[in-house]
Amino acid sequence: AAIVSESANAGVPVQLGGGLRSVPDVRAALHAGVDRVIVGTAAAKSPDLAEEMVQSFGPEKIVVSIDARDGVVATHGWQLHSNYQVEDLANELVERGIRRFVYTDIAQDGMLTSPNIGSTRALLSTTKAAIIAAGGVTTTEQIRLLAAAGCEGAIVGTALYEGRLTLKDAKAAANESESKPS
Repeated sequence: AAIVSESANAGVPVQLGGGLRSVPDVRAALHAGVDRVIVGTAAAKSPDLAEEMVQSFGPEKIVVSIDARDGVVATHGWQLHSNYQVEDLANELVERGIRRFVYTDIAQDGMLTSPNIGSTRALLSTTKAAIIAAGGVTTTEQIRLLAAAGCEGAIVGTALYEGRLTLKDAKAAANESESKPS
């Protein structure tokens, strides 16, 4: 909580996810200074709860993480599979007020290969929500492809940690795609 408060006081936007499974959990995070929260398992288990969160805090404060393997939504830290296909869960949650998703193809995450651009495009084509792509983003070209496909953003982890990609180059690649005429 101290890191969140210090970041918020310094004007650094904070997004928090992991283990947020109730309205009181979300309220506490937002009260601590978090700008928006990411819920995953809770939304997949109970779209009603996701809707309640949106109604309580607004659609800009709630992001749903959809983690999937072979098109099936995974929950509980990727340990269990739900009964949802990615697009079905996304569409149900959009109907309930969700406006932004973090989409991770967990087979790609941390592998330093590439994101699953095909499944990301499929999700983008079936929902009006903003999509932040995650899982396997390794190169500036992949960032350009995700931006060109319509992703709002991309999460880069292992490639940054291992020095294969710099934040400066990643931001430049994302901005390149924004500045190109359609």
